[in-house]
Amino acid sequence: MQREKMPIMDCMKNPVFRLLISVFMLSLPVLPVQASQTLEGWPDSWSTQWLTHVDGDDAIQPFMVSEGTLIIRGEPYGYIRTREVYHHYQLEFEWRWVRETGNSGVLMHMNGPDQVWPLCIEVQLRAGNAGDIVMINTGSGVTVRGESYLVNGDARFASATKTIPEIEKPAGEWNHCKIVNAGTTLEVWINGEKVNSASSMTLSSGFVGFQSEGTPLAIRKLSLVPLQP
Repeated sequence: MQREKMPIMDCMKNPVFRLLISVFMLSLPVLPVQASQTLEGWPDSWSTQWLTHVDGDDAIQPFMVSEGTLIIRGEPYGYIRTREVYHHYQLEFEWRWVRETGNSGVLMHMNGPDQVWPLCIEVQLRAGNAGDIVMINTGSGVTVRGESYLVNGDARFASATKTIPEIEKPAGEWNHCKIVNAGTTLEVWINGEKVNSASSMTLSSGFVGFQSEGTPLAIRKLSLVPLQP
């Protein structure tokens, strides 16, 4: 008798499943990445970084551009990031899952060496959690709704959930994201609704990037505008 498969969104709602995923993520090693490269068809102000020695093929490039739209294949893991450091800025873009929903995110205030994953603060794009704020690696911290989150030596990740659930669109449809980053404060909008905000960020400047993290997605209508402090 063939067992019915549980949809990925139902799995993510299961607290036991989410705990297992969290434990798995904590066990992942920090890995070096491929040397910086410019992506043809995308602004030269961005460069790509991805894992080498994945599935025995170092030539795999997880990013491509088609008619002005950035396609992120999801494998190998890595990211495309700005070449310049940003402090105060507004980032807007649209994203959609190419085939099925999955996992990715926006990496902000990226510091230290290029690796998977760098010291940074992430705005989550993972299906069902878009708008969550994730702190990655020791020293990354924020205050959200009066509660402090800080990654110390016992873990690599901490997460502050968004305030509005079920705001994302299904696979194949375009979502909109706006992020206003003012040094040590952060505000996030998903599909026109403000879903999260943070203050007292321990990281106040750094690179900006998009993850390749297991699932194909597309990015378009990208706007990254510096703001006056």
